[in-house]
Amino acid sequence: MLVVGAATVAAWMQLRGPRSVVAGGQPAVAEPVEIAALPPQGARGILLEHEPTPLPVASREAVIAISPAPIADPEIAADSRLPDPPAPKPAAPKAGAGNADLAQAIALAKTDPVESRRLLTRAFEADSLSTAEREQAYALCGELMSSLLLNPKAPAKDPTVRVYTVASGDSLEKIVRKQGLSCDWRLVQRMNGLSDPRKIRVGQKLRVPVGTFHAEVIKSQYRLNLYLDEGPGRTLVASLPVGLGTDGGTPVGMFRVRANSKLVDPEWTHPHTGEYFRANDPKNPIGDWWIGIEGVEDGNRDKLGFGIHGTIEPDSIGKDRSLGCVRLLDDDVAIVYATLTEPESTILIKP
Repeated sequence: MLVVGAATVAAWMQLRGPRSVVAGGQPAVAEPVEIAALPPQGARGILLEHEPTPLPVASREAVIAISPAPIADPEIAADSRLPDPPAPKPAAPKAGAGNADLAQAIALAKTDPVESRRLLTRAFEADSLSTAEREQAYALCGELMSSLLLNPKAPAKDPTVRVYTVASGDSLEKIVRKQGLSCDWRLVQRMNGLSDPRKIRVGQKLRVPVGTFHAEVIKSQYRLNLYLDEGPGRTLVASLPVGLGTDGGTPVGMFRVRANSKLVDPEWTHPHTGEYFRANDPKNPIGDWWIGIEGVEDGNRDKLGFGIHGTIEPDSIGKDRSLGCVRLLDDDVAIVYATLTEPESTILIKP
């Protein structure tokens, strides 16, 4: 199958940092913490029906501002965090939804966001929300992602997060590796509101995720739901709008992240026209992030060249305009890139 391309500009967070590129990953920092260099980000080129061409790649710092919330753990250092941005203005969900779990989740969103998220997950799992309720649930999910997963001041009782104390010689990449975290180092940066991933210090408390992230794409809803862990105990952490392939071109079934296929600022060649787009080209239809996927079932093992990526066409989200890939707004796909890992993460694409 042909590589799909087509992409968008950032949406839900609208707080993406500067487009600075640090060659080879994180540079060294001042004492007392010696920061190890980040590993290469992998190949950049995306070729139709072939593995990406192995070329050197430059990584980009993801600088994300985090919405303020009441501080729960005063031991988590704040000296390297971003300044609190203006409060976001999502479409606020209203209480009184017909679904009991959703109604209670909305009521508890401010006072007990962890319980609110549990009830919201259960409401999604029941798959009985009306169209209006589903829109309320999407808005609440975005609010809870900002107040829990991506908030350095989030409540300490969150079971999906634990606290790590920075040791001498640590870097974010080294912490992810030695702690066996199933995420990219950029997620740790975002979770802790670090404006500069190099500026961590010995003794600093960092929030890190517990478990493995998985995605579920529901084509009929044009939605990608991001979960932490699998099965009955999984936790919904994000619900993001997507664009899909024309004429039903996005395949269905169970997929996983393809080995060595997570790319930053990838090159791309349009499989139909042959037009080539270099890395860092603002006109590159697939945007800044590419996550290649491969089928793991008998019915989709031959579905090659598909992926999850960004887009420079934000109006294509919620529509069938790609060549078959799942496309997201730029800031949304950055979150997916930071959470899905190879080969642990799965992507279930449902009709």
